[in-house]
Amino acid sequence: MAEISTDNKEDGFAKSPSTHPAWGAQINDPHRKSLICKERENHAFPFPWSEKSRIGLFATLSKKIFLLSTTGRLSHNYTLRNQIQRASLSVISNITEGFGRHGKQDFRYFLSIANGSANEVRAQLHLIKELAYVAPSEVDELIDLFNEVSRMIKGLRNSIRT
Repeated sequence: MAEISTDNKEDGFAKSPSTHPAWGAQINDPHRKSLICKERENHAFPFPWSEKSRIGLFATLSKKIFLLSTTGRLSHNYTLRNQIQRASLSVISNITEGFGRHGKQDFRYFLSIANGSANEVRAQLHLIKELAYVAPSEVDELIDLFNEVSRMIKGLRNSIRT
């Protein structure tokens, strides 16, 4: 099994044994290290391997928003439908774009934008609920999930030291 070192101070990322090497910890296994570098170059999963579920959560939420907005009464409100679709897509897009940038400060900036987009989606979900476009229970579930997304993004942003 590869040994993980968490004493890399130059990255400035919060350290923990489960931290992805691109976020601070370094794996002392040359084969795994090269795979990680390729992964970072491709920007396929900007989250720790043990936490790929985060990317799955963001993608699932975007998918749920798209499905929600293309059915029922909401599908006829083109402005609100398009805006909530764009905002939900912006969350995962900005996280991925920020991860692909070269500096920690850029990454933090894009995480702030992603968090703003998550807040925008929540505001639009409240409006959708008030307009009775969708069942309140369905909207409440999505609001709770976007609250969790916002907490995750804030936690990640706070873990990155500049």
